[in-house]
Amino acid sequence: MFSFKKQFLGLFFSALILLAPAFGLAAEQKIEKIFYMSQLREKEGIASLKKNADKIDILAPQFYAVNAKLGLTGGLTPELKKVIAQKKLKVMPLVANAGFKQGIMHNLLTSPKDQDAVIKGLVYLAKKNNYIGWQFDFENISYLDRDLYSAFVERASKAMHKEKLILTVAAVSRSVDYENTSAFKNWGGVFDYERLAKAVDFISIMTYDDPNSV
Repeated sequence: MFSFKKQFLGLFFSALILLAPAFGLAAEQKIEKIFYMSQLREKEGIASLKKNADKIDILAPQFYAVNAKLGLTGGLTPELKKVIAQKKLKVMPLVANAGFKQGIMHNLLTSPKDQDAVIKGLVYLAKKNNYIGWQFDFENISYLDRDLYSAFVERASKAMHKEKLILTVAAVSRSVDYENTSAFKNWGGVFDYERLAKAVDFISIMTYDDPNSV
């Protein structure tokens, strides 16, 4: 298992998502509710999950990561798996770079061989555990790796869709295409919204009530 330097504000936060035409809903798109669960507060999360399962369309537990050796780590606990099975929830886990370390992502994005291994592992885990797919929660990526990140997402999306899995991306919000700030250079600038939107099933824009949450 692993821990994150950044914690989500609150136990759950929901995002209304507009599913892309890849779901066959081009004429009348369907809105679903996705709820995120932090591993850092699993006990409270499971209690809330039991209470509010009927309000959840997709559960997105933040329990997986790519580590410094560019391998996958993490997994759902037996108790969480039991509740998911009882409530018959669709599950789309998040996978992050451990500790949101920038070096991990740069090394991954510059190594096609390791990308293939990570993608293959994600497909295997999804099929084994009946996940509907994955959300990439890779953060603290240099804006200089923007094209590399987009290409990685496209590569992963092609592999996921081939196996009838969905792929989504959590993206940091921004209002300009460039600014000379750390927030842009290390957080928001890497996301090519237009290019990513063409590859994935939907994008979740990360927003927080707490301005100091990042």
